[in-house]
Amino acid sequence: MLGKKRCVWKKIGECDAAMYGIIALLSAGVFCMIYGVRVLHPAYTDWLLSGGDLSQHYIGWKAYRSAKWMFPIGMTDRLVYPDCVSVIFTDSIPIFAVFFKLLSPVLPAEFQYFGVWGILCFVLQGCLSARIVRHFTKDRLFIVAAGVLFTLAPVMIWRMYAHTALAGQWILLFVMEPLFAYRKYEDNKKIFGTACAAGILAPAVHIYFVLMCGMVLAAFCLRDLLAQKRVKKSVEVLFLYVLSGCVTVWLLGGFSSSVQAASGGLGAYGFNMNALFNPQGWSCILQDLPLYGGGQYEGFAYLGAGCIGLLVLAAAFFLNAKQPRAVLQREWKALVSIVFLLAVAAWTAFSPVVTLGDHVIHEFALPELYIKIMSIFRASGRISWIIVYVLMLCSVIALAKCVEKRMLAAVLAAGIVLQAYDMHLILEAKKQQFQTETVYDSPLKTDAFWEEAAKETGHIVFAGEVSNEEMYAFGDWAFRNQKTLNTFYLARGAQEQVQKRLEEALEKLPEDHLFIFHDKDLLRCLDYDLHYYQIDGFIIGSRRHFDGFSPMEKEAFENVWTFGGNQYLENGQDTDDGRIINAGGLSYGPYWSVPAGNYRIEIAGEQILNNVQVIVYSQRGGCGHEVQWMEGTEDVLNLSLQLNEDVQDLEICLRNDMQDAVKVKGIRLIRE
Repeated sequence: MLGKKRCVWKKIGECDAAMYGIIALLSAGVFCMIYGVRVLHPAYTDWLLSGGDLSQHYIGWKAYRSAKWMFPIGMTDRLVYPDCVSVIFTDSIPIFAVFFKLLSPVLPAEFQYFGVWGILCFVLQGCLSARIVRHFTKDRLFIVAAGVLFTLAPVMIWRMYAHTALAGQWILLFVMEPLFAYRKYEDNKKIFGTACAAGILAPAVHIYFVLMCGMVLAAFCLRDLLAQKRVKKSVEVLFLYVLSGCVTVWLLGGFSSSVQAASGGLGAYGFNMNALFNPQGWSCILQDLPLYGGGQYEGFAYLGAGCIGLLVLAAAFFLNAKQPRAVLQREWKALVSIVFLLAVAAWTAFSPVVTLGDHVIHEFALPELYIKIMSIFRASGRISWIIVYVLMLCSVIALAKCVEKRMLAAVLAAGIVLQAYDMHLILEAKKQQFQTETVYDSPLKTDAFWEEAAKETGHIVFAGEVSNEEMYAFGDWAFRNQKTLNTFYLARGAQEQVQKRLEEALEKLPEDHLFIFHDKDLLRCLDYDLHYYQIDGFIIGSRRHFDGFSPMEKEAFENVWTFGGNQYLENGQDTDDGRIINAGGLSYGPYWSVPAGNYRIEIAGEQILNNVQVIVYSQRGGCGHEVQWMEGTEDVLNLSLQLNEDVQDLEICLRNDMQDAVKVKGIRLIRE
């Protein structure tokens, strides 16, 4: 009887399905230890509305879900109405967005799939890395441990629930299998299936993976050329990948949107030569190293102390192994293709600026066409993820080949423990953030007004600047009530088209439009024949009257600045009854948005006549505006100002050139 039980357990241990099941459970366990299980609940959406990219992704999904089906299937007219934009540009994981929109009729009103996406990424990360390692060892315990190690890759965890779609780095492992396990693919047509699947998956998750997967497949084709000299097959593989990718982008509307795919910043978001060993706050063992500029966080490629240790150990074991030169000679084709991939990935991640720490080593002079194409992938530092996973795979494979079997699992387990310890402070912070229940507090609190607005209006127009968080709040309200927005925060902008539509809306002032202004836009409101309401810190303009709410009186349309919080102040202090400007001190701001016209500036204070110098600027001091002194008193200064064109950031600077401090109680800007 005991012998039969042992036989059963032996069969389970030799079963691939059981092994991958264990890896999947362990990978899911790693996810749950970091993020908890609450985020998996499809109706728990408050955690997605706290701001940042997560809110962009979620509101983008809500906009896509609430829109009618159109062709191409990834388009929505809810975000930049009346124009359409693809769900690709909200980074809402298009493959999930389309799938769950199909199920939308049976889904609850509040529904999110980002929790499921997260745990799926961890499971696929573990299983697909183990699938590659499996070709180089039969030690199943080692294979399972390798899968767990890859779920602790900092580059993947850093992106999860920050720029969520980019956490789908399992796609890179999926296309790396034919390169590392070449013999499985050399004499059959499996590579065509892999190329086609990658071409569909890459743009359906995130457009950056299109470039990265293409590089990996090119490295496979190089290896196939070296081994089999089959040019036709390589061309067919790459053609199938490009074709399936283009068809997917087309179906998702990537070629049909009004946004510009290319964007500036190429070179600012690159890869630093110290990136593999620069933790950027992710290590409690290694110190942070300097970077060049503020954008190189996009080139974050820290391996982790555990992976660095395994890489060093693997190199040492390999060099001490019997006949390492013979191994290199036997596997030179694989080595050449991998080195080619690393070189291309590094060059692309660097270009056009090669940096080490805070120094520029070299800057490439690149063709205009290359720059234009690569501007689509301006955050080139992300390409370094290829380097990270190639080095991780090479170190694990080298250990599998060079370390004695009885030591294999122990060595890898030590690496996993070191990796987890190295990042434990970051992981604890994420655990605290995501496992604590979030309750979203919307800034739109006047329910009676918004309920009435939902009946009377169909379109939201941001007539002035709003923060992304405010835009997300209005988007959440709009898509719950089947409304549209005139603009949204997209991965690539459509500013020209949005500005054109805004000007048309402000000229026609349709009755079903709700115009959103801020206090700093107060004077602009006088240009439009609308009823205005002060609601929840916003100025809401509409052609309609809202029952139960009184419109603003004309006298309310003046900019008033009463100070507070020492904002826009040098060498002074704000008090309960005014602003103290010390000798040599400066008060500036508040950066009002002011339309062209004639204005009176009224400055109230104590004994300020002849004691303060008044200077009016815009463009952050780049443009000065002439003012004329009018009749006033010791405690009130009156000046006239004429603006011949609209100004977005008017500031009234008060400089105290006297030896004694002066007190200013407030500034009013009144349209004449």
